[in-house]
Amino acid sequence: MHNVSSVFRLLFVTASRLLSGAHTVVYFHSGTLTVQVVSPLRRVIARIGFSLAHETWATNADLAELIDSLGGSSTQVVSPYSSAVADSSSSGADKRHPALHRVERGKSPAVVFFVGYGMELYGLDFVLDLMRDERLSAVSWTLITYGDEQSTVTTSERARQAGVHVLVNLDPDDIHTELERHDVLLRATTTDGDAMVVREALDLGLRVVASDVVPRPAGVELCSLNREDVVLTLLFGGVVSDGAGLGVSVADQVIRTVRAGRGR
Repeated sequence: MHNVSSVFRLLFVTASRLLSGAHTVVYFHSGTLTVQVVSPLRRVIARIGFSLAHETWATNADLAELIDSLGGSSTQVVSPYSSAVADSSSSGADKRHPALHRVERGKSPAVVFFVGYGMELYGLDFVLDLMRDERLSAVSWTLITYGDEQSTVTTSERARQAGVHVLVNLDPDDIHTELERHDVLLRATTTDGDAMVVREALDLGLRVVASDVVPRPAGVELCSLNREDVVLTLLFGGVVSDGAGLGVSVADQVIRTVRAGRGR
């Protein structure tokens, strides 16, 4: 499930599947679960839904721990990607762009970041504040935002006022093209799953600088959500993730579940 209203869908899906007698696996990809269960009502709904499932899966170890605290049972950490894609970051690591202080003189380093549905967890305020740092004055910034009209208009206006180039609701091919035009993907999220755009950027050879709030794919440069730490990581590089805390491929887990079901 990867949707801002997933908690409400969770109860319906698990209940309907159980009535049909099917083996039920609930898989949460989105890091927004941490935001969705802030209210007591949503926590109760999530607890009932997770407890009804036969199995629960999550994209990273932090999310798995949260699901278990909400009624999940020994939640497994499972990648949303095939084994080939999950390992693709290693191929991109050899062609990554250099740290910003080593970018060729006269070239404006290009950083891209994403904001979905205007949600605070994507760190728009943080990035706009980061842009004021004089050490990043040569950087060109691009925001790719997506969601409903109201959220994208609000997000776009705020970013454009700060001098950011804004692109709205691009299709996958256009996102791929835009990533290729940039040096760095900045992922300053306060929570996360195992974002596709991070994997794609790594595979294209971009540097990916991301918050250390959740496990990240191998090759991502980690930093805390502290302005100085992010600036120094962008300029000089950071501690590189080894990919710990992320899971094996979905395909492998599906095969295992089907075989277990046939054995009963």
